[in-house]
Amino acid sequence: MTGEILNKFSDLITTALGLVAALAWSEAIQQLFRQLFGETGGALAAEFFYAFVVTACGYLRIHSR
Repeated sequence: MTGEILNKFSDLITTALGLVAALAWSEAIQQLFRQLFGETGGALAAEFFYAFVVTACGYLRIHSR
């Protein structure tokens, strides 16, 4: 029982850290694209790139188990 609880807490902490990292990367990527493509083009490119990265990470995480 204790091992199960520790594993669940480990999963929750990993997920929380992943969310924080994703938010940090999101802002960094948006700033990069704004500098490269200007305000309008950069925002759109950053959204598509971010969506692709999050989807790829989710896919890899789900299929790595």
